[in-house]
Order: sequence, then structure tokens, then C-alpha cells
Amino acid sequence: MLLKAPLATPLWLTYVESNLRLLIKHFADENTSFSFCETFTGAPAGTIGWKDGAASYHYVINGRDVDIRQGARQDVSLGVVVDYDGALREATQPYTPEFRRRRAEGLAPSFPITFQGDPHSMPEWLREIHNMNAAVTMEVE
Repeated sequence: MLLKAPLATPLWLTYVESNLRLLIKHFADENTSFSFCETFTGAPAGTIGWKDGAASYHYVINGRDVDIRQGARQDVSLGVVVDYDGALREATQPYTPEFRRRRAEGLAPSFPITFQGDPHSMPEWLREIHNMNAAVTMEVE
């Protein structure tokens, strides 16, 4: 049985890295290039890359290699800043085709989220990372 991890904790980031490596192994090629940073505002102390009330992590994919680290990074293909408590509400929920369709049609999340860069720059196969991470993220009541 897999131990689930609270959002944005060191164990959770270990799972994220494992999921990224699995996706990259199956779908990336030598020309794949993408970088991402996610920052959770209002995050509790002890979360990954915690600084001034925010937790963050980033990764850089170059071909079939990935470098993932705690902390923020500005020079990325896509940056996301999201409220930690709001993210908790969706972190354990799989993104179904219906959910993705509604989002594409403009359904806004019920919490603050901002993007730096083009959300469509993420390779299509990499969008599955949310569902993989949802399976290992602990629900909070």
C-alpha cells in the first residue's frame, strides 16, 4: 500500500519526481523541452521551498532528463501561483475529460490562481501529472 503525502511536503515532492520520471520515460523524446514552477501562497511552514509564507517547487525537462528542486524559479515555460488552501480542494481530485472540457470552456477554479507563460505550452502527455499526483496526495478534511 502506498503512503499518501500531504500536499507540498518533501514526501509529496518525491512522488511528483517519480511520476515525472515515469511519464518522461514513456513519452518524452530527445527534443522535449519544458520547465514548470508551482508556488502555493499561504502554505504552512515546513512545506517544500517554504519562504515568506509560500511553498514552491520547479522542474526542468531536457530531452529525457528532469531536474526537480524545491524553491521558486522565474525562467520557466509555465509558472503557476495558487492559494494553498484552494489547491488542497482539487489536489486529490482527478481531472476527468469532462472537468478538462469545462475548464477549457472557461470554468474558473473557485480559488485564486495565476499563470506566468502559456498554459498550453505544457506537452499534452504531461497533463496527466495532476492525476498521478492526485492518487498520492493525502485528503485534508
